[in-house]
Amino acid sequence: MLSRPRELVSQGLTSIPEILIGPAQRADLQSLPDLLPCACTLGGFECRLDSSVQVDFGVGLENPGSFSGMGFPWDCAQSLDDKYSAFIDEWVSHDSLMNEHVSAIWFGFDRNGTQHADQPFLYFAPPAVSATSERNTKLLLAVITRGLRVVAPSAHSASLPVIRACLDALPTRGELLLAASLHQRGVDAVRLELRMQTAELAGFLQRAGWPGDYAWLKTTLATFEAQQWHMPIQIEMTDRLLAGISLEFPVLPEEFDNSEWEFVLAQFVQSGYCLPEKQQAIIAWANGRTEALDRQLDLKISHKPDGSTLAKAYLVVEDTLSLF
Repeated sequence: MLSRPRELVSQGLTSIPEILIGPAQRADLQSLPDLLPCACTLGGFECRLDSSVQVDFGVGLENPGSFSGMGFPWDCAQSLDDKYSAFIDEWVSHDSLMNEHVSAIWFGFDRNGTQHADQPFLYFAPPAVSATSERNTKLLLAVITRGLRVVAPSAHSASLPVIRACLDALPTRGELLLAASLHQRGVDAVRLELRMQTAELAGFLQRAGWPGDYAWLKTTLATFEAQQWHMPIQIEMTDRLLAGISLEFPVLPEEFDNSEWEFVLAQFVQSGYCLPEKQQAIIAWANGRTEALDRQLDLKISHKPDGSTLAKAYLVVEDTLSLF
């Protein structure tokens, strides 16, 4: 189902409490549609939960067949780098590797005042196959390599052996969800999002060679009573795995009536990651669903290499009726 990003930004800003998106951030986001594609599947506001008011925005495009008949959907955003038009051109081309094996892409816009704020970074979803066979691993590597080379042609060669090591280290039921180049942020790093049982997480990280804080990981999983969850995580790499890690707690609309995610949010507050006012604002937003706009929520904590921890909420909006 396709939507106009301009409408998603407008409707999202109307529904999200001001404690999460302040006046200056709203003004900035209202100018953002000029940089967005003409069509997308969903949009999301990334809000920090501490005292900072930084808010980023992203758009998701799912199913390349939805866009192949309408031409390149970024024609209205002439200020963006040619590499993004090249990526989508390849994604919607029926005879390409990307078209066959990448189901979705996500453009994230950093709105923190950096020199790269008007250029997005790109996530893409490799094929949903298990990496436990050599054939599947080779396919995943081929898709990841091609995607990274389109958006950052010379930046990530050193990361490919590390990516391979992560795929080899995945448990049987582990999944690779997304890959991203962070080159646009000025860092020649790759981010992988993976999902696995949390009971298998430490073993996976040890096999992959993660140099991070295992004590923090164990304590955090216990704090959130998440030892048996099927959890998405994010890790980053250059020519080696980096020490940071992010843990995600996604909440689908049908789960808003389940108190489990509110428990996670309460633990964010008790751990000092989230302001109580922002906790209440997120609960109010989740409970304010309308028929015109679907809402999804993704809570995330990121443990940085310097030992600090940051919490964010992704407030995702999607039109229930297609505008195209």
